[in-house]
Parts: sequence; structure tokens; C-alpha cells
Amino acid sequence: MKHTTGPWSVDAEKLMRQQISMGGIAIKAYSKRYDEDVALFNLKANEVFGGIEEAVANARLIAAAPEMLEALKSVADLHSQSRPDDIQEAIGAAIVAIEKATQS
Repeated sequence: MKHTTGPWSVDAEKLMRQQISMGGIAIKAYSKRYDEDVALFNLKANEVFGGIEEAVANARLIAAAPEMLEALKSVADLHSQSRPDDIQEAIGAAIVAIEKATQS
């Protein structure tokens, strides 16, 4: 089974309590069918687990998953190779994915 192609995104800057209470934080991905980003799924905020702020952080982490997977695959592929430029590129991709997952 293959996951939905990335990138995935969450627009945390546009989040309001009303949007979260109505349907959750939308994690979006590009849809060929609609030729635009559409909700892949919604993540509900739960006061038991930190409320809105933690839900936004969780949504960012989930949205970064495709990039993190690709970065880890690149690092794993380089395990048996020794090309400094490729290693630096793979590390750069990992850093970008980490920043996406942890942005404030």
C-alpha cells in the first residue's frame, strides 16, 4: 500500500478556534481530481492532550511525514555509498523536513 503523495500541508496561520471546533485541523495534499489542495484528513483538538496548540504541533508533524520519509530513505540509500555531496544533500533534506515539522 502506498501513502498519498506529498507534500502535505497545514495552514496553521489561518486556524481559528471556530475552524478547529467545526471539523478539526485540515491536513491537505494535492488532488489531481480537483487540481488543488484538499483535506486529506482532519485532526481534532483534544483538551486532554494539550488543546489547540498541541493539535497544531501534531498536525505539522503529520504534514511533514512524506518529506521526513523521503529524507530518511535518502540517508538509508547513502549508507552503503560514500559520496560527500549526496550525503550533504540528504542531510539538507532531513533538516528541511525537521523544520517543517517543528515550525512555530
